[in-house]
Amino acid sequence: MKDNRVLLGFSGGIDSFAAVGLLQAAGYHVTALTLDMRGDSALLEKARLRAGALGIPWRMRSVRERFEREVVDYFTDSYFRGCTPAPCTRCNSRIKWPCLAAEADTPDRKSTRQTTSHANISYAVFCLKKKRGRGGGGGGG
Repeated sequence: MKDNRVLLGFSGGIDSFAAVGLLQAAGYHVTALTLDMRGDSALLEKARLRAGALGIPWRMRSVRERFEREVVDYFTDSYFRGCTPAPCTRCNSRIKWPCLAAEADTPDRKSTRQTTSHANISYAVFCLKKKRGRGGGGGGG
């Protein structure tokens, strides 16, 4: 039997909503995972409420210390050295993907991992529009 569970990186924003809709339409059971990077209780509450509104399970994992060390320190150090930092790519490879994989790969939670990066969701929206006969154009939604 095909495992149709998906753990989705979930901020609670429009990309998250779209990703849930696309995954559910494709027959997946979605669980939302929000990474707490800055301790912003309002953002965490927004994500929790929006997952609830979608009727999907929601989990939160704190990565504050790691985010500070791996992304914020890197950004400020690079900036003050006169370099152009790329904090999002660093965060994706060092925090988001590893945390999503670790959370999905626990023995009781084996599931497929998904993210709502702009490039991935734009491509998915483009494919959905094309499938529905609404043309092609760019990759955005």
